[in-house]
Amino acid sequence: MKAMLKRILGKGCASLGFARLADRLGPGRFTVLMFHRIVDGPTLRASANAPLMLEEGLFRDMAETLASECRCLPLTEAMAWAGTDGASVRPVVALTFDDGYGDFRDKAFPILRRFGLPATMYLPTGFLDEEDRFFWWDAVEAFFSSRPEKGRFDAAGLPAAFADAVFALAVDPGPDKVEAFIRGPLRRLAPRDRARFVDRLAPPPVRRPAMLDWDAVRELAATGLVEFGAHGVTHPLLDEVDLEPALQEVATSKRRIEEETGRTVTSFAYPSGCVPPYHRQMLARAGIGLAVTTRFGGNGAATDPLLLRRVDARLCLAGETFDPSYFLAVCSGCLDWLHGTKEA
Repeated sequence: MKAMLKRILGKGCASLGFARLADRLGPGRFTVLMFHRIVDGPTLRASANAPLMLEEGLFRDMAETLASECRCLPLTEAMAWAGTDGASVRPVVALTFDDGYGDFRDKAFPILRRFGLPATMYLPTGFLDEEDRFFWWDAVEAFFSSRPEKGRFDAAGLPAAFADAVFALAVDPGPDKVEAFIRGPLRRLAPRDRARFVDRLAPPPVRRPAMLDWDAVRELAATGLVEFGAHGVTHPLLDEVDLEPALQEVATSKRRIEEETGRTVTSFAYPSGCVPPYHRQMLARAGIGLAVTTRFGGNGAATDPLLLRRVDARLCLAGETFDPSYFLAVCSGCLDWLHGTKEA
């Protein structure tokens, strides 16, 4: 949607009253915002994984608006509030962060603390336990930034069209082209072929980007502002995994966080939003009562607690800028109808 149209819609919703419009969506409605990384401007502009990032100045603007205009609750409290058919004169919002990147501690948390905003961070615990483990999208970005030789994957047995895309990228690996490759040909590749490709990537000499460590997790948990939820061990796409290994991913992630923090873990985020057909059985056996997806929209008393919808915070921007009226319109649910079943 064009930035100008977003601003017009935001002002229109503001003139009608956010609370009045949101009230028509039913009792107990709340929005879950989804973030991954909060970074500085140069990092965002140079990265092939910019869709996972929000510039820290924009995040500060969002946080200030959330603190002054919304009622921000931890996710577990927001769901409990919805179950009482709660009413609020301000939009009710819960903040979530996925993947455990280190910039949560360095850039996001100081802003959360300044404005007193609670948040839930979903940890893929294997990336904290093993320092040489990379997310595949970060490994791909780091690999192509080194301008690899074109013939590296000749013997990998990869589909011809995919191999052509790899060769083209090796010649001209700009951030925008690497981003398109990660979210296009690589994401669409069959699971076995994707694993074969990633396994052939030479590991970068320096981990990029940094992840949280367990000391930081314990410090953040002790503040009372940050809850931690499970996100698997290796961040698998669960719709590509059978029930038993998927259950092991969830249960082990939950147990590791509980061991390190001394706090019970009750929520889970499906890695990359991939919901497997056996999700209810998996989560029941793991002792998880809440789970968040990447499906766009708000939640209410009738929402399935194992399929909570979220709004990617980037979709709350008007182009590349922050517009408070449009942001509040999204948080209030006034514009849900524009997206329908859109997923982040």
